[in-house]
Amino acid sequence: MIPEMTIIKSFFIGILLFVALPSHSQEVCSETLTLAGDRLDKGKFYEIPDLLEDCLNNGGFTKDEEIRAYHLLTLSQLYLEYREKAGEYYLKLLKLSPEYQPNPDADPKELVNFSRLYTTKPLIHLIAHAGATLTWPHILVANSMTNAGKGKKKYTSKIGIEFATGAEFLISGNWYLVTELEVVSRSLKVSESHFENSFYQSTVDIVQWEFVLPIMLRYTFWSGKINPFANVGISPRFVINASAKNQHGNFVDFNGELQPIKASPTINLSSVRTTLNYSIVGGIGINYKLGISYLTMEMRYTMDMFNTVDVLESSRLDLEGSRNVKFYSPVYAEDDYRLTNLSVMVGYNFPLYKPRKINK
Repeated sequence: MIPEMTIIKSFFIGILLFVALPSHSQEVCSETLTLAGDRLDKGKFYEIPDLLEDCLNNGGFTKDEEIRAYHLLTLSQLYLEYREKAGEYYLKLLKLSPEYQPNPDADPKELVNFSRLYTTKPLIHLIAHAGATLTWPHILVANSMTNAGKGKKKYTSKIGIEFATGAEFLISGNWYLVTELEVVSRSLKVSESHFENSFYQSTVDIVQWEFVLPIMLRYTFWSGKINPFANVGISPRFVINASAKNQHGNFVDFNGELQPIKASPTINLSSVRTTLNYSIVGGIGINYKLGISYLTMEMRYTMDMFNTVDVLESSRLDLEGSRNVKFYSPVYAEDDYRLTNLSVMVGYNFPLYKPRKINK
């Protein structure tokens, strides 16, 4: 039987070897990289691939060393006029470092000129953002009885929220096609006093949740640490749910005393909404570079093209002769309106780099 201390000793020796061997291998590969640089300086270009291939295949280099190794391999093949092989090594370098650019002051002109034949410009960017939105109605037809009864009606924008994910696709130059899937809430407060002397007063919150599918053209003005852009396009909008909630209200009874309106449950307005609508979209923003990706800040304005309220459904009567959707009072009626909203969003833009040779 093997003594217990022998087993423990063997276990710790194994751990030490496991830790020490990669370290030793990396040290050897670092020395090999230095030797390959020396061979390049001395014009011994044929020796460089044999020196570096083992460490590249066995993971003996750190990432920075691996980039340096492909840099040396590219140069050695250029000096030997093996341009196709040089291109293979250079594409591997760009895959490791998508934003690599030769230094005109330090690198040979052969590499600087050769690098212009290749690009890593992303064809696709993955994007995600979230933010807040303010909504206003554009009144098409005022249906409230306040108009006939010398009352007053006021719409106030409330803050909604917005979440989105999508992608932008390179079309040409600085032009991109942007597609997104958004979940948006648009919210309004409606304050109304009915009839003269404010006989009946109410304040109602209206919230509408939507799926939005914006399709936009995006133009990026320049590239750098900060990249400003502008969008224009169209957004199909699908209503998921719409509801109204009476926040507070009161009425004057026959004795001239003010009485509160009883609390009522939330009213579902989905049946009296235009399920599919369209918006015109425009916006501006900036991409702020963080490493190889971007922090995105954007302001976007949308304007619906059609009536938010389904006129036929909102006026439909039930078997008892009253409206299908029953509001808090028979004197309350929704106006016909289109919605517009302004969104402010913060997000993330992750470019999918694709190293490739430029087709001319």
